[in-house]
Amino acid sequence: MSLINRLLEEMDKEPESAKRLAKRLAADIASEESLRSLLLEALLREAATKDDIARLERRIDRIDQRIDRLEERMDSLTKWIIGLLVTIWGTIAVIGLAVLKVQAH
Repeated sequence: MSLINRLLEEMDKEPESAKRLAKRLAADIASEESLRSLLLEALLREAATKDDIARLERRIDRIDQRIDRLEERMDSLTKWIIGLLVTIWGTIAVIGLAVLKVQAH
């Protein structure tokens, strides 16, 4: 078993020791300019740029516009369905009244 694997196993067994090691490594990184630069460069490669954020904002705006159009279509369809139902019920009522009038004579 390699030294690294043994170290990782020991860290799993002793979390407090693992924390102490992490703190010591962090302190060494913080005190060493070249290590700080290396860490910062690695972090910056993963960070979102202003262009990334602007692109995401444009995409969100397009999605918002699509949602607005869908809401408008749903409102329109709802009104159309309500109108259709009112017409159907009105027709049924008129037919029902006509049938009742015929039966009354």
